[in-house]
Amino acid sequence: MEYYDDDYDTEREEWEDEILDILTSVVDSKCIDVHNKNTSLQKIMENYKEEIKVLKRDTKVLESENKFTKGMEQFRGRVNKDNIFNVISGLGMLKTNGERYVGGMNSEKMPSTTKLILMYYNDRKFIFDMFDLFDIKYTISKDFLLPRDYDKELVMNILKNIDSQILYTNGCVLEDNFGFWSLKTDKIPLQELFLNPFMQDMGCFEIIQSRLANDKYSSYHYLYDITGYQEFKVENILELAECIPKAKHSNLNKSQKQFIERHKDILFNQRIFCEKYKEFMDDNHYNSFAVNNFPIGYQIKFLKNLSFNTAVELVNKFKIDDNQKKYILSEVVKDV
Repeated sequence: MEYYDDDYDTEREEWEDEILDILTSVVDSKCIDVHNKNTSLQKIMENYKEEIKVLKRDTKVLESENKFTKGMEQFRGRVNKDNIFNVISGLGMLKTNGERYVGGMNSEKMPSTTKLILMYYNDRKFIFDMFDLFDIKYTISKDFLLPRDYDKELVMNILKNIDSQILYTNGCVLEDNFGFWSLKTDKIPLQELFLNPFMQDMGCFEIIQSRLANDKYSSYHYLYDITGYQEFKVENILELAECIPKAKHSNLNKSQKQFIERHKDILFNQRIFCEKYKEFMDDNHYNSFAVNNFPIGYQIKFLKNLSFNTAVELVNKFKIDDNQKKYILSEVVKDV
């Protein structure tokens, strides 16, 4: 019996080990499957949580946009052609041109939309977008350009026909003319043309000089005012000065007088200019050819023709230091 029992026990243990191995393998496999499924489920849960966060965030954005849309609709309903001028003016934007710049006679007939485009010209695209946003009608084209932005060919053509291109509005040529210009777009506000960078171009300058030298039309003399809007080389200033006729102050027009005043530091340092106008020297300091504008040598010659007391009185009005005054008077009394 013992022998039988021992032999029986040995066979049972081997069988059980095999069964145990099989069970262990199955359990391990199932555990791995369960673990993998758990891992996958955790990732899915994490993705769902992230999606929920995104949805919550999007919901807040939509709620905010919805509030903005409702607010915008309410705001749009309050903005119209009657108050758009005040709305845009209240934005604090930098104006290209002041309201006074686009004023003058007849400006009250200019649509507020046109006036806004002129005032905020450098930001006109934004202004047009504002008009479109609030469904405000406008008559001015989105392609609108002020003469300051015309191309070279157009600028040269205007200069060649300047006598028929200048916009005259009740005597206003360089200001207060936009009111009429908005109704007469075939004429040019000259101050705008003078702001065009092509006016510095040699081809354009030659046309200006030839028009001034010709002086066929009275309108040509306004071209002297170009140097009040742009800087030119000294040689260009002298070339334009040559076009001014030899005449006394009272016979010069306003543009010629202002040109001389604007460039007197250049002109009166040129012997040719001084010789041309020395006979028109005057003791009135408002005169274009006031004696104090000329070099000292010319001043002394002029003062010698006056009584000493008158000469002293005049020299004392000169804006020069006392030593210079003493020198001038000492030269005046020489050989007397």
